[in-house]
Amino acid sequence: EFMGQYLERMISLALNILEDQDLQPRLCYDALYCVITLCTEWAPFIQMQYHGWILPALTKLSCHPDHHRNQIQQAKSIHYCCGSCSPENLEPFMADIVPKVQELCQSNSLITREWAVSALGTVATSAQDRFTQFYDTAMKTLKGLLARSYQESTYKIGARCLETITAIATIVGKEKFLNDANQVMEVLVSTLRSLKSHHSIKIIILQALENLFRCLGQDFSSFLEDLMPVLLLSCKSVSEANNEEQSPQGLENNKGQSPQGSANNSLALTEHNLAPDVNALAWKLLTIFASELKEKNFPWIMKAAITHISMLDKKIVDVTMEAAPVLPKLLEASKLAVEKRESEGCTASYVENLVNLIIPALLKAFDKVVHKRMYATLFKSLSECAQISGPFIALDHITQITDRIQKGFSSYSLRKMVRVHERKQADPLKQKEEEELLNEVSNCLVTLIQQYRANFLPNLGHENLNLLIKNLWDDGCTCKEKNIAFSIFRNIVRECQEDAHQYYDMYLPPLLKACMDNDLEVRKEAALGITACAEFGTSNFKDIARGGAMDFLPQVLRNLEELSVENGNAYEIAVSVLKEVCESHRTSVFAHE
Repeated sequence: EFMGQYLERMISLALNILEDQDLQPRLCYDALYCVITLCTEWAPFIQMQYHGWILPALTKLSCHPDHHRNQIQQAKSIHYCCGSCSPENLEPFMADIVPKVQELCQSNSLITREWAVSALGTVATSAQDRFTQFYDTAMKTLKGLLARSYQESTYKIGARCLETITAIATIVGKEKFLNDANQVMEVLVSTLRSLKSHHSIKIIILQALENLFRCLGQDFSSFLEDLMPVLLLSCKSVSEANNEEQSPQGLENNKGQSPQGSANNSLALTEHNLAPDVNALAWKLLTIFASELKEKNFPWIMKAAITHISMLDKKIVDVTMEAAPVLPKLLEASKLAVEKRESEGCTASYVENLVNLIIPALLKAFDKVVHKRMYATLFKSLSECAQISGPFIALDHITQITDRIQKGFSSYSLRKMVRVHERKQADPLKQKEEEELLNEVSNCLVTLIQQYRANFLPNLGHENLNLLIKNLWDDGCTCKEKNIAFSIFRNIVRECQEDAHQYYDMYLPPLLKACMDNDLEVRKEAALGITACAEFGTSNFKDIARGGAMDFLPQVLRNLEELSVENGNAYEIAVSVLKEVCESHRTSVFAHE
């Protein structure tokens, strides 16, 4: 507040100095430093009130080519001043700002060029669509710098150029940028291929890649052939991506030789610590490509799957959480590639080989879990893969998945028994994790039931799996647990129909009892289960219709009025139950009367 009353005087003083024809270099530096400080500390107020003073002064200033420090300060000043300007405020000065920044981009100083490129990106981002008319000249400058940076191995400037190019491409749109995309991508891929370490630069380039993909959409697929090999290489683990000299141990051993050596070691250690970020960005790109480009990933799908499977062996929570969900997407992409005949080499055997690679890897990953959240992610990925695989999945894999599901239910029941025995109140967060895990285990089971129907029924007796499911609707169980158990049974009846009769005696009594449960969701799920029995288990439902179901019907009728007022969905379900029972078992119903 105290400084605020002097802002105008300070700005006037700094700008008056910059207008001096006989300006001393040191004084110029200090005046520009003042402008930078005011633009950063008082943003966006300074830009809103004084942009009409500052921008003309900065564009008229001509620093001597040998005074690199002043050129750097000038580029910084434009960068920080334009960063908080609105498009409306910036528009009148664009015709002077863009040429001035382009002039600074040709400086002999690497740092000046770097700041000038950043300033150009800031101008474009702030100006938005008003920058379109300057696209051609700006892109010509940036592409020239990009090619020069690759030839001279000045990768940091090249990375900044890519950052600015992608920002401009996003603003002007795919149609205008598409003609320049080939040249930009060629240099980008070549730069990535040349970088052995330089992880900080790799991060900028990979972020630029994501922005380019967002801009180009499906047209990006034409660059996959050159990009995928280097991208897969970037997905390697830290231990594979760094040689012995770059490892922390190697750096520690080389410490203290000299001040210069110590500085180099510190820089190398910083770069080494950025390697996981490079891996994460590369995985993210592979995930995006698998999700968005689908079959166009062929023929790189198998190699991408192998790379992600290798990540499952690291026993790192975040790595597993990111790598496992990609595998179903790659499997889906391979199936689409076969269906759309993307290539002569993409056949059904390709999909089968991929299934035989992914399913065992996911099953093996369960043995390396170090956190409960990983279980839920693996079960979800396994369920999606089983759904996509269809006839390609081997019978022994179905048995192994069933075994893993049984262990999932068994472990859940055991943990619950321990809590009850110790009389511990479940932590809300842990309880949520437990419910999420149980939900994914049940979804995996339901997927197998839906995929293989009656052929899967013998597996329900595997290691007493059906009894573990039965434990979920006991009196002490939560509403969530009951709903999951009843939903599993409903899917068994719906998919297996008459073949599911052997389970009616076990499931129907608790279903009928649940129709009078205090919880609405439990009553709804129970009603849906009985509807399925009436509809799909015709011959096996008659005994039930003569007995328990007839005791259930009056209860539903008594609740219809309440349900219709407060819970229309439950009302419709109850009516559906009555309709199915009465239509499918008319004789039994009237005989009961």
